[in-house]
Amino acid sequence: MKIEDFRELMGLEKRQYYKFSMLRRRVIDMAINEINSSENIPFTMSCEFTTKGKKITHIKFIVHKKDNIPQTGEKEREFYRWKNFIVHKYKGQPLCNNLTELKYFKWTLFFIDKNGFLGKDVEGNRMILEREEAFKIWKFLFENPYKIEVVPLTQLDILRKDFKGKKIEQISTTALGSRMVTVLEFKEFREENERFFIEIEQEDGTRFWTNKSFTFEEILGMGFVE
Repeated sequence: MKIEDFRELMGLEKRQYYKFSMLRRRVIDMAINEINSSENIPFTMSCEFTTKGKKITHIKFIVHKKDNIPQTGEKEREFYRWKNFIVHKYKGQPLCNNLTELKYFKWTLFFIDKNGFLGKDVEGNRMILEREEAFKIWKFLFENPYKIEVVPLTQLDILRKDFKGKKIEQISTTALGSRMVTVLEFKEFREENERFFIEIEQEDGTRFWTNKSFTFEEILGMGFVE
């Protein structure tokens, strides 16, 4: 099969994985590794490449039958049936967020790309997960299917996501009448009665919580240092 035909078959855009090294690592090798590591599939796969000069022009897939395949447990078969159903249902779409139990930020968005691979979006940086990380998430979702949903972020979530690390300038006047500017950094937020207290870090590393609470809109309107 020509590489161009393979790319078209996989639904890849012209500039997507345009380097062959990227195509092999992110699409070909990942698919073959997933097939070969599954005890639920009665064959393994390998591939060979044809080159013309220095350019790789064709790919050939070779199927190898497994001998003495052990019987897969019913729960494992159920897992792979469920996973295939979920991949088909959510292909090309967001899958979930809020996987804090696995130490991800609430706003880390997981998705199924159009090739059926599990990926994550961290503040606009999209990446396909490596096999071990993806398998851990699939197992967790299989055992906790109610987590398959995109949960809207609360105001507290948004502050923690977008305003941690933001800095403001505090202007004060010394006893001699000179103007002094201190830079304060937002480190954490705490919500009480729909208002928010802010943990501040001063330039010397000292931290404190504000005595005053603020509305969400008041925080958004603060003049932050770029």
